[in-house]
Amino acid sequence: MARYPSVDVALDALQARNAELERDLAAARRGGDVEAALDRVWTRALDVQHSDETLGVAVAMFDALRGLGLPVVQISLSGRPDRDAGEAPAWTAGVDADGAARANQHVTATTGLALLDATFAKAQAGSPPLSETLAPAAFKAYLRASLARYPSSYADRVVARAPRAATYHYIAVPARARQSGPLVAVFSEPPGPDALRTLERFAVLFALAYARHQDLQQAEIRARTSRLDAAAERARARALAMRGPEDLDDAVGTVVRELRRLGVPFHRCTVAAFDGPTRSARYWSSTGHAATPSATSTVEGHPFYDALWVAWRTQQDLSYILEGDSLDAYLDRLRALDPALADVHDPAEREYVYAVTVPAGVLAAFSAQPFSEDTVQAMQRMGGAFDAAYARYLDLLEDHKRAREAALAASVDRVRAEVASMRTADDLDRVTPRVWTELTDLGVPFVQCGVFIVDEPAGAVRALLATPDGAPLGALELPADEPPLIADVVAHWRRQDTLAVVLPPDRVLAWAALLADGGLDGSALPAGPLALRFAPFAQGLLYVGSPAPLSEEDGAAVQTLASAFEVAYARYADFQRLDARTHELEAALADLQAAQQRLVQSEKLASLGQLTAGIAHEIKNPLNFVNNFASLSRELAAELAAEVEGDSDPTLVRELVDDLTDNARRIEQHGRRADAIVRAMMQHARSGAGERGALDLDALVDEHVNLAYHGRRAQASDFNVALVRELGGVGLVEGVAQDLGRVVINLVSNAFDAVTARAAAEGRAFEPTVRIATATVDGGVEIRVEDNGAGMSDEVRARVFEPFFTTKPAGKGTGLGLSMSHDIVEQGHGGRLAVESSDAGTTFVVTLPAAPA
Repeated sequence: MARYPSVDVALDALQARNAELERDLAAARRGGDVEAALDRVWTRALDVQHSDETLGVAVAMFDALRGLGLPVVQISLSGRPDRDAGEAPAWTAGVDADGAARANQHVTATTGLALLDATFAKAQAGSPPLSETLAPAAFKAYLRASLARYPSSYADRVVARAPRAATYHYIAVPARARQSGPLVAVFSEPPGPDALRTLERFAVLFALAYARHQDLQQAEIRARTSRLDAAAERARARALAMRGPEDLDDAVGTVVRELRRLGVPFHRCTVAAFDGPTRSARYWSSTGHAATPSATSTVEGHPFYDALWVAWRTQQDLSYILEGDSLDAYLDRLRALDPALADVHDPAEREYVYAVTVPAGVLAAFSAQPFSEDTVQAMQRMGGAFDAAYARYLDLLEDHKRAREAALAASVDRVRAEVASMRTADDLDRVTPRVWTELTDLGVPFVQCGVFIVDEPAGAVRALLATPDGAPLGALELPADEPPLIADVVAHWRRQDTLAVVLPPDRVLAWAALLADGGLDGSALPAGPLALRFAPFAQGLLYVGSPAPLSEEDGAAVQTLASAFEVAYARYADFQRLDARTHELEAALADLQAAQQRLVQSEKLASLGQLTAGIAHEIKNPLNFVNNFASLSRELAAELAAEVEGDSDPTLVRELVDDLTDNARRIEQHGRRADAIVRAMMQHARSGAGERGALDLDALVDEHVNLAYHGRRAQASDFNVALVRELGGVGLVEGVAQDLGRVVINLVSNAFDAVTARAAAEGRAFEPTVRIATATVDGGVEIRVEDNGAGMSDEVRARVFEPFFTTKPAGKGTGLGLSMSHDIVEQGHGGRLAVESSDAGTTFVVTLPAAPA
């Protein structure tokens, strides 16, 4: 049948319209599929209750894209980039090389590769989607660059599991609202325009999902902060509740329990307090909700310990991975400390360790998986709680130390008070129980104590034992070289070392038997081991027997009381010696007093002997006058008798009588002069105390200067000195004439010695001169004796008034002259005797108070 052209045209039009309707229907259906897929993803996003569930949104989005028939092999959803760190959080979903599904949450680098730089730069600028076709090598380079924040071994595993394709079509769609990073999709085939539009719609959806993720994250941060605050507050409250250093173990256990409650995924946790000078640590380990009692170890023996030490010294947290040989070596080191600690580590390829450092030490956790930011934050807060607990512990330890020191000081004071009250050797019986009582009051746990006195000359040890209540067990005499325990005790005493030994039960029985053999009761000793401690002091050892070894603190208390007992026993020994030497000391004292009297008398006699010749010379003058006038008187008497018998001339008789009267007066005058000289000599030699009275000081000085001068002339006929007298009419002073006379003679005699020594050294060119002067000064009178001798050195001048100090050769002086003169002036007369010296000579200055009106 013939067809009209118009029919063909109409048929073509109908076919074209039908095709258009089919395309519209397909587009409508596809649009409905996309909307349904978006609804499913959005529903999944709304179901997210925790920020960690955002990875499920990425998986739902990948499944939706695959369900729409798009050849996508991997998508990556990125959070807001951190420009400073050059990274961003990322959630990746896709298939691996075998077509199996895989997904993970990680951190992607945003720089380091041109493709990464362009992807995140466009995402922030709101540019159109970025499209790149990548060869397999370029795609692997992209994967490695995005994983730059992870170890290379981790990137190797990701690349090995990457989906396979001849070429990879990389699409990065920026988030329009810029709340998040880009949506990156990798296709195994080139995507069409519909696929790009679909990706853009999913990118908008992810931006909304990421906003929900951020809201959840903020809420979780607030909740976590509250939980952390509550946990830290509970730990700090336990620290504040500590009443003594012994409560630290429980406070550390609270830190561990709170760490577990906060969900930190550890199979072992260690808390350690470091000691910098010794590189040691006091540590607590936990495999559950409590911490084991502390132990001590050095922080060395493995690279992990070295890294941990450096981290603490620099106060930087440490993230460490133990794997392979390093893990095996660490577990071996752990077994050496405590096999139970190593047993909690399951055999694994690696162990992740995170250590939080605080000033006191570290808080370290061991886990089979890496530590998240949340767990690190929890550890940091609980590390701070441990630091606060340890600071409280140190404060309590210092308080306890001060209280202990105060108690120990009080104990020592009480022992010393008992010692001070000792008056006889028998009082030791009061002091010994006091030491035992103080040990009990200080809380030192012992079942027996005593004092071991070592008698080296006798080769014996005397043991004085008592029970803790101070009841005496008695005394035991033992040889110093047996049994072996006593020999060891004596050896430590000789070295002044503390001996601490634990006797096994059989040796405890032997010790009890030894006490029983000495008549002492050993029934108080424990049936098990006995810890003995011997603290040495000068005369022996303080002994304490206890069921267990004493702590360092208790041992120090025993040693302190041993030192205090040393004083008591020394005082006891002093009393013993005092009783034995009383008569000897009394006799020695009597001999000393007699010797002192002899020395004083010797000094007096020495000065008297020196003056004997001078005194004789002084007496000779008045005696010559007496003899001459007596002879003249005889002649005048004979003439007077002749006149009386014959014819007497009255005038001549009167003249003769006048002459006889004048001679008698002169004889009387010179007789009194001789008598005065003799009396002065007798006073000088007299040993008793002279009478105090008013004295003419100028006359006394003049007379004794003459005595000293003539005495020296009598001893040495060639003695010659220019004697200058400047007696200033000072009047009367109150004093003892004989004592002040001795002072003048001693000072003038010393001046004569000084000028004589210089004359002998310098010869005729030197003119020896001694000047004696008196003068009135404020409040008194002054006598100055000056010489132009060689002077004194500073050392001699400082000691010149010391008893028995002399610069004269042996046998030439007693060294008492100036000392006696000093005592006479200052103690006997309330004056002052001083010395001035230089190269030009020496001056002694006597200052005396004026006589009372």
